[in-house]
Amino acid sequence: MAALSDTKIRPALDLMGKMMANISKAPSDPKYRKMRLSNPKVAEGLVHVPGARQFLCAHGWQIVEREFIELPIASDAAAQAASQVAAVGALAQAAAAAQEALRRAEIEARKKEAAERMAKAKAEKEAIKAAMARDRGEVAARGPAQPSVAKKLPTEGGGVVKMNFDDDHRPGQGQ
Repeated sequence: MAALSDTKIRPALDLMGKMMANISKAPSDPKYRKMRLSNPKVAEGLVHVPGARQFLCAHGWQIVEREFIELPIASDAAAQAASQVAAVGALAQAAAAAQEALRRAEIEARKKEAAERMAKAKAEKEAIKAAMARDRGEVAARGPAQPSVAKKLPTEGGGVVKMNFDDDHRPGQGQ
């Protein structure tokens, strides 16, 4: 049960804590020792949480008539109640420790992922720098660059370009 997420285990821990608190207040009162599994609150906290009923059964609770879960009264009801409270407390601590371990594992995974991204970016940057150095070497091997020289465009009739416009297509007149 400790490996479940906090949102799944919280209803079970809350319900078990309340059950054990009631039993420790009145250890011999049978009304706190028997719960109907079809009750919506009990179903949310015990039936729908994997391992919750098994935990209670491992600590002395019994399923009666497939409808109820019951803690039989022991000869020393107060000691039995204290034992139940301690078991649920230990479960709550184990659940909290499991949640903390999961949180730390997620943080470590994110750190590792970030480090891998940084290493990849650094490798790409180094590859670009190496390509730039190669390009500079090639340019230097070719020697100094030659300046470009403007050339005249070939024209008809001694360098004057003539344009004929029809009357319908004069510049400045829209179509």
